[in-house]
Amino acid sequence: MSKTTLYYTTLTTLWGLTAYASLKIAELPGNWGHGLCGPWGCAPPIQSLVACHLAWLATLLFVTEILLGYKYKSLNSWLFYGTMASAGLLLTGLISYEYVMWYLKVSEYQKSYFLQRIGFSISTHIELPIIQLVMTSGWLLLRKGLFAQSMHVDEIQISEDTISTEEATA
Repeated sequence: MSKTTLYYTTLTTLWGLTAYASLKIAELPGNWGHGLCGPWGCAPPIQSLVACHLAWLATLLFVTEILLGYKYKSLNSWLFYGTMASAGLLLTGLISYEYVMWYLKVSEYQKSYFLQRIGFSISTHIELPIIQLVMTSGWLLLRKGLFAQSMHVDEIQISEDTISTEEATA
């Protein structure tokens, strides 16, 4: 068995176990409560939300690791920008939807809770993995060092500006 086959087999097994374990959180005994209730709505049980969000995260990180295995630097950058753009588009769509379907129809008292309604919607719309896409983007930054590379470029630009300023004053 080659190292590549072993790597992908291990990765797939870990993903399966992680996805299974995260979905089993919904069946844990005890009542974690309905902590997301208020004038903006009432959420399902916290165990269910946590289970679904973790399953999404496990799946997105698995796909990310598979794609990172191709070792194309431009693919890694595009993957980062794609996940951030997807999260931004989903968030924009969700805010627009909530504005039209909720904000325009509620009382003046409830309108003051619009930001809480957005947070509520992000946490309860488990079919829209906004939080997970942002976390996957963070993983990409850590995994491939895109953040360190961008900081290094800024340092070079600052030092070049400083040098040209010092030469102009001399």
